[in-house]
Amino acid sequence: MPLISAQTQFGLQNWLEAGLDYAQTPDLAHDAVVFNAKALLLTEDERAPNIAAGIWNVTQGQTPGYYLTLSKTLNYAQAQAERFRAHHRRSRKLLGRRIHIGTTLDGHGTFEPFAGTDLQLSETFVFQADWIRGPGNAATAGIVYNFPDQRTVLNPSILYSNDTKRLGFSLSFVHQFNF
Repeated sequence: MPLISAQTQFGLQNWLEAGLDYAQTPDLAHDAVVFNAKALLLTEDERAPNIAAGIWNVTQGQTPGYYLTLSKTLNYAQAQAERFRAHHRRSRKLLGRRIHIGTTLDGHGTFEPFAGTDLQLSETFVFQADWIRGPGNAATAGIVYNFPDQRTVLNPSILYSNDTKRLGFSLSFVHQFNF
């Protein structure tokens, strides 16, 4: 049965995002408006990764969850050199390759590690794969299609449930608005 949710995200500073989502919460049998926020604690360079922390599932009747994640561009030096040269030509040739690892602390006090990757295949396609340990989570793999406007994204994904050991499907359609 389809489970539809609505999500928002707002960039409050270049290091801080927050959002409101309308979705089914883990401990309630109905949808609710939930708050989330994340902060970039360290910006990556040639050696150091990005480090970010966040809080999610903040709503009445729920215990919030927290997370910490480290992400690294594997071809960082090449990507920075290409970014510097990009203003001299229209087509970029070097494509990004990122990995991320981290852990969540769910509302029940359980640590659940996660890992994943984003591999840019072309200017319009990105392969994404993630795994989150624990019940209610899944391993996912999908392709992101970036529309020509560079603000609209379609993301179909296959999920393998940690609970049921069955396959599922997720379809995400995202558009970025400038306010």
